[in-house]
Amino acid sequence: MKKFLLCMSCFLLFTFVACAGSADNGIEPEVETDVKTETIDAADVVGDDKNTTDITGDAVDITEDTMDKSALDVSYDQDKPFTFDINDYYTERQEQDTSPNAYRVIYAQIIKKLPEDIQFGFICLDDDDIPELVIRPEITAYYIYTVRDGILSCLVDSVHTKAMCYYGRKGIISVFWTARGGGDSGEYGYLYYQVSEDQTITDYSDPILTWSYEAVYDENNNFTGEGEVTCSYMDRYIDEEAYDEVCRELGIDGEKRGLGGDIDMESTVLMLSHPAPADPAPSGKAHDAYREAYKKKLEDSAVDIEFYFIYLDDDDIPELAVCEDESLYSVYTFKDGELSCLADSMKTEYMYYYERQGVICLSDGWEWQSEGRTLRYYQTSAGETLMDDSQPVLESSSKELYGEEGRKFDEEDVLRHYRYMGEDTDQETYEKICGELGITEDREKGNILEKEIALELLNP
Repeated sequence: MKKFLLCMSCFLLFTFVACAGSADNGIEPEVETDVKTETIDAADVVGDDKNTTDITGDAVDITEDTMDKSALDVSYDQDKPFTFDINDYYTERQEQDTSPNAYRVIYAQIIKKLPEDIQFGFICLDDDDIPELVIRPEITAYYIYTVRDGILSCLVDSVHTKAMCYYGRKGIISVFWTARGGGDSGEYGYLYYQVSEDQTITDYSDPILTWSYEAVYDENNNFTGEGEVTCSYMDRYIDEEAYDEVCRELGIDGEKRGLGGDIDMESTVLMLSHPAPADPAPSGKAHDAYREAYKKKLEDSAVDIEFYFIYLDDDDIPELAVCEDESLYSVYTFKDGELSCLADSMKTEYMYYYERQGVICLSDGWEWQSEGRTLRYYQTSAGETLMDDSQPVLESSSKELYGEEGRKFDEEDVLRHYRYMGEDTDQETYEKICGELGITEDREKGNILEKEIALELLNP
């Protein structure tokens, strides 16, 4: 499923590699940065007799680890020391708040203090009505918190992995690992953990279910093109057929979702369902009118849509951006007590926006492709709905000109063309209009949940 992006970069490439089922994610490529690797101890494959599903069938006791844990590959951000401590961002109140909305106040206190470079998001991991807070202080470290009886509770504490996924409402997370380079010629696998009230999952916790692949080499250390799959459940080896049955029993045979700095639909609906305040804000802001409108729109939409909240105009109500069928983009706002469509099913590869400038940009193609790259800029208005045949305010097209073989690329090798209100124009006029509209090279990204928007949704 193509992730709905309003930015040029794809964040966390590892997450999409590890979370199967999204091979064609449609995200713009990002230049990879060098990372270090460190060796960690993986959880031994031993059982846990709590919060699991029974399964009958032949199995073999495990008497040794199912993988060489010393060879596990885990990447981390080499420039930032790992010093995250939730106590730096949250102080428990002496008077316990047991109201249904206590999580809003607790999460907001944490988010307000989080540094800008720490990612966070919301998911519905278990089956209650309180979304879980995901915090990623570094690229391979995951923390998951929930609120029970007005108290912050840690479900996952500093688990290091290239990618973590979860199964909504099932209470199951999966950890992806690789060894000896991973891939078909190396080793890789998944460790499955079940969250519960009486334990906190760490790097040293025991998974309830495992699946691993190991490449087979001949006596001359040549890869044979084949590999062996090993599965275990509750301290016993099982075959792949039994593994599939366990997955069905646990409810994890369906789609899993990657954990990143975003928010899933169920969490959004819960957060939008904040009850109306007893005394409306003095500013007269329609706190809950827009919430109900967005909530209904999401509930009426297809389950596989991609959506994000953005600040497109200059008021305090976030806009709802939606992508359907991987290429149809729409943007909604709330004005004068009604849901208003700013852009309706505009077909493009990528959509960007300029925060509080009211400008969106549709991007198609790349300079190095035969047809080049086209950027179309539109000024949004609450009284008008943009569609595919709407006139862009500005257009820019660029195409790389191929010179002699082996010649180093130069900016002069790009042919550029500009249009303003449907008429050809020069670069000077184009740049002048860009300045007036607030258009810069720094397009905003909508795939990361921004702190300001999260606090608005929580509305503590």
